[in-house]
Amino acid sequence: MVTLEDLKKRPFGRIVFFFAFGIIVGYKLPIASSGLTSILIFWMLLVFLVLLLELFYASVLRLFKSMLLFLVFFLLGFMLVNHQDWQLSPAYFAKSQGPYLLVQVVDEPFRKGKTTRSVVKVLAVVNKGSYHNTEGQLLLTLASALRDSSFLEYGDQLLVPNETKDIPIAYNPSEFDYSSYLKNKRIYKQLYVHGARCLRLQARGGSPFISASLALRKKLLAKFALYFKNEASFSIASALILGYRKSISPELQSSFSSTGVVHVLSVSGLHVSLVFAFLSYLLKPLDRYRWGKYARLILIGLCIWCYVFLTGLAPPILRAGIMLSF
Repeated sequence: MVTLEDLKKRPFGRIVFFFAFGIIVGYKLPIASSGLTSILIFWMLLVFLVLLLELFYASVLRLFKSMLLFLVFFLLGFMLVNHQDWQLSPAYFAKSQGPYLLVQVVDEPFRKGKTTRSVVKVLAVVNKGSYHNTEGQLLLTLASALRDSSFLEYGDQLLVPNETKDIPIAYNPSEFDYSSYLKNKRIYKQLYVHGARCLRLQARGGSPFISASLALRKKLLAKFALYFKNEASFSIASALILGYRKSISPELQSSFSSTGVVHVLSVSGLHVSLVFAFLSYLLKPLDRYRWGKYARLILIGLCIWCYVFLTGLAPPILRAGIMLSF
């Protein structure tokens, strides 16, 4: 257990402590980012003033300077959380009125039967032919195919009815709270609409690199489906190996949550580290040769980034790949 004396011996640890404390408080006490920015600027100017005065009154201001510095890092963590909260932004789409929404698919759609579900970014609220640029994301569910009998793809831009609703919370004590799960992803609204009422304005307008990554993973998932006939086995294997969690049913998610091992269903830095350790051991004989160490590092780096690409460039895997590369 980390004690107060340990924090005193580690100045960086104290900074991290106050920064993390600010993040935790930011989740519990949301405040508009504009007000937070003003507060942070005020405190940073105050710290600068104290640093100047310390040249003349060092002994008196030393403790005061430390307290102000820690408060700045606390506010940085606090602002980091609230700045990403769409609901606090004046440009949040739910604060604008209009019959239609212009949205873009920013995640790989999950299709089951004729129903398609995906997270979409709300680009604008459309009212009488005018576009009001907005921010925020929502969970879009299409009850059927689109007007042209096709299905959603990553990067598609759609014009959909503005009939969003709040995501219902879980009432049963042991039920998986999907509302809280989406809230942690900054998604507060959902839209359930028939595909015939949506108009595709642009097809696959997202990043071509991400599109290629998702297309490759889609082919691998089709291969998985051939060998894993059981739906639960397919869902677990897809999540563990490729980071694809959309096929996991709420019941299976709840089972893993109740046993405290839901984290194993998320491909994270641990998986990338295991791949790195395995490749390092496998390619260690190359060290005998003159340029073997450099060849081993290059091969490991290429394999790591191939794995990152296969997982659809998921943010946790992407972060781990960058960290291991440097």
